[in-house]
Amino acid sequence: MILKVKENLHLIAKSKPIKVVSYQTEVAEIVDGKIKSYGKFSRTTSKQMCYLSQILGMPLLASRSGGMPFDWLHYGAAIRFDGSISNKGSVIIAKQLKQQSLKGACAASWNLLKGKDREIILEHFKKDTQFMEMISLAELGIIFSDEEIDLSKIDI
Repeated sequence: MILKVKENLHLIAKSKPIKVVSYQTEVAEIVDGKIKSYGKFSRTTSKQMCYLSQILGMPLLASRSGGMPFDWLHYGAAIRFDGSISNKGSVIIAKQLKQQSLKGACAASWNLLKGKDREIILEHFKKDTQFMEMISLAELGIIFSDEEIDLSKIDI
């Protein structure tokens, strides 16, 4: 799943850890509730990572090593990943990531998401029966966390 947090700033959650991509460059990963930078990057990318740290409520750990060159972006660029969740939907989900996994964050955000964002999430979790049960509960207004849910104890 790809979350578009901001223009040219994406979270790639296809496997663990979640990757942070600025423009087309992987610049950090989210591990153990922290954003771990891969190096020193452009001013814009640094601002993006500070923004991400702020909305996720996670510390940004900077690396002292050199980063990737961003010279080719000085004239501006707009990078798009096909099938990414919208900016608004991504920020809603990202704010939940501090407290729970991607699955829990998507389920907890379900009622705030619309149209294409929901379609992308359903496609990503289509074989996950627990996720389908979680969003059914969310639609009924039952709020939950990402912890193991014993659905047999919930009286509907």
